[in-house]
Amino acid sequence: MYAWCDRVNIQLSFITLAFNSEAFLAKCFDSIISKCQEEDISFEIIVIDNGSKDGSLNIINTYAEKYPDTFKTILLTKNRGTPYTRNLGFKKAEGRYICILDSDTEILNGSLKEVTDILETNEEIGILAPRLLLPNGSVQNSVKKFPTFWQKISKIPRVIFKIGLPDVDFYEDFPFKNRRVVESAISACWFIRKDLLSLTGVFDEKIFYAPEDLDYCLRLRAVDKRIEYFPSVTILHHTQQISHKNPFSKVAISHFLGLLYYYRKHGGWFSARYINEEKKKISNMVFLTFLIFSLVMLGFKIMGSALWFKLMFWVSALFILFVTFGYPIIMYILSSLKKHEDDISNIEPMVSLIIAAHNEESVIKRKLENSLKLDYPREKLEIIVASDGSTDRTNEIVASFKGKGIKLFSYERMGKTGAQNETIKQAKGEIIVFSDANSMYGENAIRNLVRRFGDNNVGCVCGQLVYVDVRSQVGSAEDAYWNYEKKLKEWESRVSSLIGANGAIYALRKDLYVEIDRDLISDLVEPLEIIKRGKKVIYEPEAISVEPSSLLFKDEFLRKVRILTRSINGIIYMRSLFNPFRYGVFAFQIMIHKLSRYLVPFFLITGLISLPFLTQESFYFIVCSFIMVFLVFALIGRLFENNIKRFKLFNFCYYYIVVNYALILAWIKVIRRQKFPIWSPNR
Repeated sequence: MYAWCDRVNIQLSFITLAFNSEAFLAKCFDSIISKCQEEDISFEIIVIDNGSKDGSLNIINTYAEKYPDTFKTILLTKNRGTPYTRNLGFKKAEGRYICILDSDTEILNGSLKEVTDILETNEEIGILAPRLLLPNGSVQNSVKKFPTFWQKISKIPRVIFKIGLPDVDFYEDFPFKNRRVVESAISACWFIRKDLLSLTGVFDEKIFYAPEDLDYCLRLRAVDKRIEYFPSVTILHHTQQISHKNPFSKVAISHFLGLLYYYRKHGGWFSARYINEEKKKISNMVFLTFLIFSLVMLGFKIMGSALWFKLMFWVSALFILFVTFGYPIIMYILSSLKKHEDDISNIEPMVSLIIAAHNEESVIKRKLENSLKLDYPREKLEIIVASDGSTDRTNEIVASFKGKGIKLFSYERMGKTGAQNETIKQAKGEIIVFSDANSMYGENAIRNLVRRFGDNNVGCVCGQLVYVDVRSQVGSAEDAYWNYEKKLKEWESRVSSLIGANGAIYALRKDLYVEIDRDLISDLVEPLEIIKRGKKVIYEPEAISVEPSSLLFKDEFLRKVRILTRSINGIIYMRSLFNPFRYGVFAFQIMIHKLSRYLVPFFLITGLISLPFLTQESFYFIVCSFIMVFLVFALIGRLFENNIKRFKLFNFCYYYIVVNYALILAWIKVIRRQKFPIWSPNR
């Protein structure tokens, strides 16, 4: 038993991987033993042989026999790769600190106790990476920026033909004499705390040889741990470079495959600094879109024919035309063939009107006065304001109506859906009506909503939203679009069910309410949940709510991005409704009216891309000219949006561009998992 080998309290575990390392092993082991004896550090050496075919096993066995209390050996019969074998070492390690040390290294100088002291007192440090010297005495460039896929591709000629671009993933003019934070460091020598493994996990065994070090460094960054270059300790590195000896060897090929896996995993095709899930997904989407588009364009070029561009154009055009016009025509025909039988009853159940409000001091008084004038028995109408973290006079104004039976439920900021979830638990009504603070109801709105619940198959009823101020910049275009939507609602309601409702005015049976995630849009997802339960969602055009349209395109654009992002998330969340075998024609409705419509801007882009290659034919030239005129009109609408209120065509063209641009941004936010649980009204 050696004094410096205390099995009860091992300070430092060295994990060394050997593969045909006969020329280096003895020097590596001797340097560890000598340095730890010198500093009186309790240590162990865990050696994993990866199926060596040279004399490595003899050296390992010799040292294991000489130092039985210090050496632990794991002898594999074949090469299992770097991550797998190092993970075996992690499992056996008993030290508080771990040194991952390549077998072709030697510890030259510096204090290992200083290393362990730094790790002990600086929990934000994930890795200390010492200075590496090459056999010729020069400093090895061992610290790197996270490289992109394209940077790695540029190095292939260097590896195969010894030519190519410089290694742009390395730092330029790095100050190797100074300690500093780096993005990553090669794993020839790392010092880490063992307890860090419980936070980050071990090496990813889906990587065979490399870049397991880049992968681990990225995961450290994701948990806010840093990698530090530490020149006070110097390691001699003989750099076996197994993969560089033969660029077509099994190890070299596995290295390349490991890189592909690494970039797919972390989304670093264009920037490997994407270390979280949302950025990874958008990067992968950009890469795949770029790759597919490049392959398609290459195919067009190889074919040397306009046929492919025609195919792209017609697929795009037919998709847009079907979603915009074909689907409404189908719904109209189907609704006309179906008998229109409205089951209307003069029932008067207990109703709770829940008004969502956040900083609504400018409209809340008028809304409450409007609610008190509704034609419905007052003793059967519970009026509740769900104040979502209001910081203005909203709560004060609502409180002044307490004597008239108005209830105020005030919450910390949680978003509209969250406030509704909490309020409905306290609501007394059999029927719940949801409203916005700026939505003024027609006198018979509640009664007209409620009368449709005489049919037990009806679970939700959506009223009609009417926009005022249609002479505003956005109003006329929004009004035209909304009239189109209302017709669709009417036809869809007759055919099967509505796809969602309108948050300004809709009602449902309380016992069918499902508490949904705060990030989801309640007036879409809640009705869809009711459909999943086998009940209908119908449209009642005589239950009218009036609210002003947006006055500015800027306000409408921001509103659209927010609503569309939440709507796309909601449709994805309720994707089980896409099953036609279970939901019949409704599955067709939701896929076309919602999902396909949300994809229209991407087909607009592909259609536009194809047109310049087809303009030699008169038909496509006319189409291209028409689109150019449309874009010019939209530009006029944009440049003169404050002045051209009477020229509806310009506003409509601009509105169409705004909505589709908002859709593209909404998809990007969905892919990045950016959500809008809270809202701020533009009032």
